[in-house]
Amino acid sequence: MTRFTLPLAAAVALAIALPAVGLTLADLEPAKGDRIAYRVSEDTKMSFEGTPATVSAHGSGTQTIEVVATSKGGGTTAYIVLSSQEMKRTRGQNASEETTTSYSLEVCRASPTGLYTDANISTENGEDSSVDVGRWVLNVRLPCEPGTSWRVGRLSYKDGFTMRPESQAVAYETVEVPAGTFEKCLKVASTCPNGIEGHLEQEGQTFEIVSGELAVTSWYAPKVGLTKEVVSTTLRLRPEGQDQAAILRIDTASTTELTDYKLAQRPPK
Repeated sequence: MTRFTLPLAAAVALAIALPAVGLTLADLEPAKGDRIAYRVSEDTKMSFEGTPATVSAHGSGTQTIEVVATSKGGGTTAYIVLSSQEMKRTRGQNASEETTTSYSLEVCRASPTGLYTDANISTENGEDSSVDVGRWVLNVRLPCEPGTSWRVGRLSYKDGFTMRPESQAVAYETVEVPAGTFEKCLKVASTCPNGIEGHLEQEGQTFEIVSGELAVTSWYAPKVGLTKEVVSTTLRLRPEGQDQAAILRIDTASTTELTDYKLAQRPPK
């Protein structure tokens, strides 16, 4: 469930220096060959409300993102981002382990008004997990500085649920991650005011989403891009058509941290 990842791929290249007005297109324009690597950790707790029993799971892995093509025209840079992620998860008391491998291709564009994702094609362990972004989603509104807010758009997932996040830049902060210490990172907070809607397909069973909450905090560094992202979700589920069934609560928290990056050379301005 912690897959609010489109901003991670679409904002892969933050270049040059941070201007007085905050982030602008000059800071965010990607270049072919930009490559960034992250480590990902994830913890999940599941329980039926009203009972003390809890099942926990832990995951860890890596994610790599690369800009593989760009084209310019009309003040806009269109670009394609490829990403891959491998996660190992340990579940339950018997510590059973599973590995998932995900790949995605995203068609994006950077313009003076923001960073957009126009299409997402994804697979997880060979199965289609693409995200329907409608006409587009706005990952970062430009120019962006503390106080800037925007509606991201609609994200519909193959599992059957939909999110309509809203974001706001809140402050500049210093962030420490495995790749180093980054100053003047722009902190962005995202939530879903309408909650997480729809249903969830799990192992052949359909669960109704009684309620769902999402909170995402992201830090963007000048010259580098996304340095850290913390995501938490809470889902309250019950089997579809079983209104008297006990509610299953799933709490998930994940952290993504920059481990390495290589930015392609930019042409002189």
